[in-house]
Amino acid sequence: MKKKTCLAFVFICILLLIYMFAACNITNSQEKDIFITNGEGVITGLTEYGATLVEIDVPLNIKGESISTIGESAFEKNENLTSINIPNGIETIENRAFVGCNNLTEIVIPNSVKHIGYGCLKECNNLSKVTIPFLGEKKDWKGEAKLGYIFGQYDNTNVPKRLEEIKLTNSTVISNEAFYYCANLKNIELSDGVDRIGYRAFEGCSNLTSLRVPDSVVDIGNAVFSDCVNLKDIILSKNIKMIGDYAFRNCSSLESVDLPNNLTSIGEFAFSGCSKLTNFVIPDKVTNIGIGAFQGCSNLNKIVIPYNVKSIGKQAFYKCNNLNQIEFKNKVGWYYTFSYNSTVGYDIDVNDSNLNAVNMQGEYLYRYLKRNN
Repeated sequence: MKKKTCLAFVFICILLLIYMFAACNITNSQEKDIFITNGEGVITGLTEYGATLVEIDVPLNIKGESISTIGESAFEKNENLTSINIPNGIETIENRAFVGCNNLTEIVIPNSVKHIGYGCLKECNNLSKVTIPFLGEKKDWKGEAKLGYIFGQYDNTNVPKRLEEIKLTNSTVISNEAFYYCANLKNIELSDGVDRIGYRAFEGCSNLTSLRVPDSVVDIGNAVFSDCVNLKDIILSKNIKMIGDYAFRNCSSLESVDLPNNLTSIGEFAFSGCSKLTNFVIPDKVTNIGIGAFQGCSNLNKIVIPYNVKSIGKQAFYKCNNLNQIEFKNKVGWYYTFSYNSTVGYDIDVNDSNLNAVNMQGEYLYRYLKRNN
């Protein structure tokens, strides 16, 4: 009897071991099966097990299948996901790929990606940092690529309120209104290789405190930094030749800016409302200073007009209440007119720096100053 009981016990133990081994194998198999693919290099979704993971590394090979694409809605509404690693080698991220991944706080899209789908990060409301090669569908996209594109909107109204940092790593153009009124952004990093920044690109980025414009940039559009009220530090490309109209309007925290030596023109109202601007040197190659260029720069106390300047727009120094010296390096041939296109006017004497400051806010306030030699 005891022998039978003992054999029964051993038999039960063996069955338990077999069951535990099988269960272990099932678990291990499930752990390996994180992704669903279509057999053509596209991740189309996650397995039931994959959907439970909080951290995911996207592979370049799954069971012998080379992976190049994260498919449409592949990670849709995966609220468990807090971190994802996308390797260099992935080439396409399709529409809505990560839509509703609400606990994702940071994402890095590598430079290998050539195509980025519309709304791929829509409703990722807790994102605070995004690293991305370019804005828009592709690097050479002809449309006006705004930050809002990846968040499912062709303007910037859907940009997450918690998003504070953007890094562009492989872009050549910052299009018109690219970051228009992305008021919560504090840090924007532009890639070397950007050669053009469109009009109003950073307008209304009221929490942006600093920015470096790479030396590859040769042109910046009108109102590019307008109403960036907390912008304190700006490093401009040494190859920029023109500061556009309203470029720094109402940048009321800006205390100084080093303008590039190649600059030839300062646009209309370019620095108007820069009330803390105290240190300002106009480069020697500048020939034109636009209407209202320094209007409301109430902390300026001296301006030197370089030798090559040939025209100064009306109200250029209006409401510069502490400006007491305007020195002209070239004192010969100056006259004022009542219209920009007029070539006939009234000769003026610009030898006295103190009197120039008085006249610029008095007799010459609504005059265009020009030089005929």
